[in-house]
Amino acid sequence: MQDNKQNIIENTDETTNKIANESVNAKSLAVLIQENKEKIFEGGTISLIIGTVLSNLINKTYKPIENLEYMKNENIGSLFIIIILLSLAAGVLYFYSQTAVRCLLPLSIFVYSILTINQNKTTLPITIACIIGTVLAIAYVKNDLFMIISKVKISQKVGLIICAVLGVMLIVFLSSIGCNRYRTFSNSTYDFGIFAQMFENMKHTLRPFTSVERPEIGQYSHFGVHFSLIYYLVLPIYFVFSSPETIQIIQAVVLGLAVIPLYYLCEHYKLSRKMSVAVCAIYCLFPAVAGGTYYDFHENCFLPLALFCVVLALEKKHTVGIILSVMMLLMIKEDTPIVLLSIGLFLILSSKDIKRGSVVSGVSLAYFAIAMKAIKAIGTHYIDMAGGQVNGNGENAIIQVMHFSNLVYDSSKGASQIAVTIPNNIAYMLGQMSDTEKLQYLLLMILPLSIALVQKKKYSRYILLTAFVIINVLPSYVYMHDINFQYNYCAIAMMMYIAIMTVSEWDNEKKKTWALISVVMTFMLFVGFAYPTYDRYHERYKESKDYFVEIQNAIDMVPSDATVAVSGFMMPHLYKNKDVTVIQDNVVIDQDYVVVDCRAGYSEDSQKVAPYVSENYDLISEVQDAIAIYKRR
Repeated sequence: MQDNKQNIIENTDETTNKIANESVNAKSLAVLIQENKEKIFEGGTISLIIGTVLSNLINKTYKPIENLEYMKNENIGSLFIIIILLSLAAGVLYFYSQTAVRCLLPLSIFVYSILTINQNKTTLPITIACIIGTVLAIAYVKNDLFMIISKVKISQKVGLIICAVLGVMLIVFLSSIGCNRYRTFSNSTYDFGIFAQMFENMKHTLRPFTSVERPEIGQYSHFGVHFSLIYYLVLPIYFVFSSPETIQIIQAVVLGLAVIPLYYLCEHYKLSRKMSVAVCAIYCLFPAVAGGTYYDFHENCFLPLALFCVVLALEKKHTVGIILSVMMLLMIKEDTPIVLLSIGLFLILSSKDIKRGSVVSGVSLAYFAIAMKAIKAIGTHYIDMAGGQVNGNGENAIIQVMHFSNLVYDSSKGASQIAVTIPNNIAYMLGQMSDTEKLQYLLLMILPLSIALVQKKKYSRYILLTAFVIINVLPSYVYMHDINFQYNYCAIAMMMYIAIMTVSEWDNEKKKTWALISVVMTFMLFVGFAYPTYDRYHERYKESKDYFVEIQNAIDMVPSDATVAVSGFMMPHLYKNKDVTVIQDNVVIDQDYVVVDCRAGYSEDSQKVAPYVSENYDLISEVQDAIAIYKRR
């Protein structure tokens, strides 16, 4: 009896102790949850986001979807199970390594965004949405990312090597596009055919003559249109490798070489090596850098290299470097003195170097006058494609109006009126900058450098953007505010220069944040707006190589000394022929050979030449639905 009573008491004590311990544990767990509620909430939220993004990656929802009809055939329950399992996995990983999971957040969003942008090519709203999501994720975990990046050490030698690799990658990328455009007969007479024939003539005569630039005149010097002595600088390369593809590669090499003075410019402003590499990466990924080559070779491609060399030499006050780089810049084109003048005015107004700024400004004005007189002396220039008459100044008023029609009030007085209309019509000018196309263009040009272009006190730097506003933003000529044409290189170089000066004044935290976000944003823009062109021409040539080789073999039947009437997209492949005429409505067909582009969507020249070839020519070669070659009887 006594023993049973003792057992009851002991069991009661054990139960009481157990309840007490459970109560303590419950209180401890509650305290633990209370103390770590922020981490638990963060871990749960991050894990859920990662699980959702990874689930979408698995289901490939980044592909273009016209509607949600496909969801009718999906097992909704299994979709949520996948999200839950992936979220739980991320949550478990978060328990062991918070840094790893926090870094996985922007990485997963970035990967999904890149795939989405790549699948929805050149769609700005989708690209912007993806950028916003990725940037927000990066901003949230930036300290974790900085900790990882800080462990990477870069010496000066390694920094230069990385930048050189970036430059080489850009060269390969652009060369591939340029060469594949040529191989797939995607180059038109205007403007690649002009340059292909011009370089071949320069090889034999040193004269920049073409027969297609001003067909109503015949053989005509390109210097009667643009005074670009820079061609002689690269002519020795063409002497050795005489091919239109060489011209495309020259353009790519020149653009890639620009990273060298750009890197040293960053170094001059005491940016860290990682920052310098980031700036060079932004340049190489800048969509407009690649886009400027998509309609083939132009002398504008020399602008980034020349401008980076000019500002670097001026910054270092290196007299010989200033002279050589300024000479290179002025050799590019008759209008490059405009940007050189803006640099000189910047040096004066910022009190950075009044003496050299004054000299540079004076040289730019003097050279501009010389270049314009040289063009006038060489011959008739700026003849309008619609048949406009040349005025007494040797300028074609119609072509000027075509470029700046919204900025002039009297078409007979040329583009000089811009200096009057801009300062006297501010509201009108703002209106000219705000249409949808230009706003999209401004986004694509500004986003890569973003806040680095904003000046709080040093407003004199904005004068460096004078050419950008006048040449790219204000005109109604659509190609001037399109990243896929050659008119943006001056603006890119000046924007990079402003960004470098601005970033050098920030604290390290702001520098690192800007560099990381800007590189990511620019890469995403590159994927959306630059890479699709590479993909398109690479696949086109890869899939139909034999077809294009057959077309080229047919063209090779035309003797190089024959006179030829040719369709626009075939003309660049007849660059060795001195007397080439592009088939147009008003052109009389009486040449030795007629080469007709029969591809759907490329020309209607078959109809234009039909009356001539039926009576006076024999068909000597044909590739079905591609090309027809006729020889005069």
